[in-house]
Amino acid sequence: MSCGPFQRTSGPWAFFRIEPLFLLLLLSCRTHGKNDPKGGMTMTEFVTEVDWGKQAAEAPYPTIPKSEYDLRNRRARELMGERGIDAMILFSPANVYYFTGFRDPCLMETHRWRYCAILPREGGTVLIVENVFHNNARQTTHVKDVRTWCRIKIWGLPTSFEQCLMGALRDLGVHRAALAWERGDGYALNVSLDELDSFRSALAGATHTAADPVIWGCRMIKTEWEIALIRDLCDRATRCVRAGFEAIKPGATERDVQRAMWQKWMDEDMFDCPVTMSFVFFSSPSEQGIAGWRYVSPQADRVLREGDTGFYDCGPTMKGYWTDFQRIFHIGEPSQRQRDLVKMTLDAYQLTISNIRPGMRACDVWDLAHRAIIKQEWMQNEPIDFVGHGIGLGNHEYPWLSDDDFTVIQPGMVLCVEMGCYDIPALKELGYMIEDIYLVRDNGLELLTGGMPQDMWVVK
Repeated sequence: MSCGPFQRTSGPWAFFRIEPLFLLLLLSCRTHGKNDPKGGMTMTEFVTEVDWGKQAAEAPYPTIPKSEYDLRNRRARELMGERGIDAMILFSPANVYYFTGFRDPCLMETHRWRYCAILPREGGTVLIVENVFHNNARQTTHVKDVRTWCRIKIWGLPTSFEQCLMGALRDLGVHRAALAWERGDGYALNVSLDELDSFRSALAGATHTAADPVIWGCRMIKTEWEIALIRDLCDRATRCVRAGFEAIKPGATERDVQRAMWQKWMDEDMFDCPVTMSFVFFSSPSEQGIAGWRYVSPQADRVLREGDTGFYDCGPTMKGYWTDFQRIFHIGEPSQRQRDLVKMTLDAYQLTISNIRPGMRACDVWDLAHRAIIKQEWMQNEPIDFVGHGIGLGNHEYPWLSDDDFTVIQPGMVLCVEMGCYDIPALKELGYMIEDIYLVRDNGLELLTGGMPQDMWVVK
């Protein structure tokens, strides 16, 4: 079986069996080199002297515009200066993408494919990738200093990710400086705890602090480019959900509805590599009450029938940016109690939305929503400990609209606001939690997911 340039075979000479094309490359290196006194060049000299990035010096397929890249990096360095940070080391795929434009299209998040970004306060950004991703980085990012590593020694590169990382930090002169690391809960890291311990041990002369205030200081306030992208994303997403709801009928399965949404997502070009979308669509037989509910549940092969109530939540992504909004449907004639719960939810929701302004704290929005819900019916209460959150490169981002988040709401934030009313205490009807995506403007909120009606979708 072929295994790269070398092939596996039996017998004592297995290691020396070489693919013909690779042999020609080796001979070419020996014949046409300039450093060998006899006119040849070793493989290491060939690989290290060729400028692999020359053809892609201007990023022919950038994931983000050059002006956007410059804006994000400039803002990060301003915040780093305010906090006395000399360099940020980023491992989260979302943060690496945000500050460099690099994305791993295969989600190969193991030690053999490690990558990271280094943002020094002084000097240019450094992107470190495994050698396989070198041309990806060169052609899709505006980072000029792309460094690679590879465990195959003949390439003449650092043979471990840690070796490449430490070398870059030394070259930048920050290996004994104030280094900031991702410590918060808002993202997953593409690195293990053991590796992080090893890195910090090797950097014993440095001081270590959190990068999170700088990261969220940038990511919470969306740029004009991000706002335009998210607005387009929301328009497409609501069309996709509408297509799915139009497929709801007795006899169809939940997967039939899911398939209709996926097909529409494809038609709307809402797919790229990696695919990071997720959504929740489920139905519940109303006559079973709470025993039949399936909140936050994956799709199933369940057949829809008259009397079912169901939910849609979350949504598709585009260029790494998420959607998250909720809608409810009912097949047949809803009960009066279910209609009342929907009306109570929408009344409380509009009362809350109309009073959110920049300058409020996230916890103030929680209080506002809680009072609006109780005003509808004294026994109502939120089933979760927040009434919304930020959104962007993550489904749930800061700030959290909860009683323990004191972040000040600012223009440029994109927020998901979600709240609902439920059949308390009988718990016979599903109730309704509505959620929409809003852009914070100077004078209030702008609805971005208005392409899908907020009222209950009734299938006659």
